Amino acid sequence: MSEEQLPYTAPTSEEQAAPPLPPPPPAPAVLPEEVTALNERIASLAAEIAEAKKATDQQKADLIALQGSHDSAITAYRKLLVSANPLFTEDLITGATIPELDASAKKLINHTNKVRAQVEAEIKSFAVPAGAPERSGPDWTTLSGSEKIRYAIENEQKSK
Repeated sequence: MSEEQLPYTAPTSEEQAAPPLPPPPPAPAVLPEEVTALNERIASLAAEIAEAKKATDQQKADLIALQGSHDSAITAYRKLLVSANPLFTEDLITGATIPELDASAKKLINHTNKVRAQVEAEIKSFAVPAGAPERSGPDWTTLSGSEKIRYAIENEQKSK
């Protein structure tokens, strides 16, 4: 090998090492009074969190009770609508709130009134007068001459 071509040599550990990092800054000096104040603040905040969790749990329980009462009121109102309108059934009146139930009932009432009007109009078109039909004489245009004479003689004898 010639001097121009030297074999590869690994860098030494000193060459590989990066420059050293500066030392961390010194921790700030904390006074014991500050530590005590911070611990008291932590305890105070923990108590507030516990109260908030307790209030939240109470509100959840109240909400569940109110939802049960709401559902009962909706069911009772639906039954009231059905009892007030005998043509309705509970499954026809839909909705989860009172305004929705009212809208459903109003829609059913309108539909019922339309059907009733159509049925009444249909009945009137097929109206048959009550009682026996009026008695009238025979239709003279369809009778022959001899039938007209016979009819006149019979009525004259009845009137005597």
